[in-house]
Order: sequence, then structure tokens, then C-alpha cells
Amino acid sequence: MIRVLVVDDHELVRTAVCSLLEDAGGFEVVGSCADGQEAVDAVDPLKPDVVLMDLSMPRMGGLEATRRLVAAHPGLRIVIFTSAVDGRQVREAMAAGAVGHVFKTARADIR
Repeated sequence: MIRVLVVDDHELVRTAVCSLLEDAGGFEVVGSCADGQEAVDAVDPLKPDVVLMDLSMPRMGGLEATRRLVAAHPGLRIVIFTSAVDGRQVREAMAAGAVGHVFKTARADIR
């Protein structure tokens, strides 16, 4: 079972992604956060294997949160989850330590 923390500033997106992951099987959603600061604060107590991280969020964006989480938790896997079509942001996130990315326009069928 892969433990996942979902981070996105839109509540509807967080709820839908959490449901999709839980229904797919093989995933345990251990929590969800509305911004990068919440994610940084939540990783220690929740101990996810993977953080599904949006890039554009208030307070602390996904790029800065990725940098902080990778520095503090080298084994943590961060997958960028974004609607940004600007490849520069995704490249920056990968350089910061993210291991992959999923565009929000992707199909919902993850089985």
C-alpha cells in the first residue's frame, strides 16, 4: 500500500483526487493539505511515501515546498500535479527533487 499526501489549494480537486486514489486500490491517502506550508508541517506526523504536489498555491507554493521536503526527507517521493502548461515550472520542480509529474488534464483512469 502506497501512502499518499495530496496537496492542492482547491478543495474540490483534493477531494476528487483522494477519492480517485482510494478507489483505484493500492493507495492509502494519509491526508490532504491546502498549501505547501501545510504539507511541510504534515509530512513528519503522517509519514507518506509520496506527496502529490500542486505547484501554484498560496502561502507556500509547490516548488518551495518540494525543495524543503526533499532536503528534510531525502527518501520522500514528490510527484508534481499541475495545470501549468509551462514546462519551465515542471523542470524547476524536477531539479528541486520531484521524481515525476502529472498534468491535471490527464485521464482519470489510473487502474
